[in-house]
Amino acid sequence: MTSTPTGRRVTIDGLDTIAFDRTFRAGIKDVWAAVTEPDRLARWIGEWTGDPSTGAVAFRMLYEGDDHPAELFTIQECQAPRRLVLTSQVPGEELVWHMTLTLVEHEG
Repeated sequence: MTSTPTGRRVTIDGLDTIAFDRTFRAGIKDVWAAVTEPDRLARWIGEWTGDPSTGAVAFRMLYEGDDHPAELFTIQECQAPRRLVLTSQVPGEELVWHMTLTLVEHEG
């Protein structure tokens, strides 16, 4: 079996990062909704609960098994519909994940 890497190593905001580029046949507002609206996000990866206006939500993967714990997602920056910067941490663990979503509309 062979596989082709879909990510690349880059530096973003001073952090070593794995970047993934994806192209969707949808407008930028539709893609933004798919990653920020709870019911849309739950269709493909997981669910979040809480009030994002507080600066954080609880996120739980839906397809990783029933015992997958919720993670705290802290919203560092939100510029709808183009940029979302988050950190996540599993309760009781020291590891913090930094995530940046940047959306660019190309030819509609």
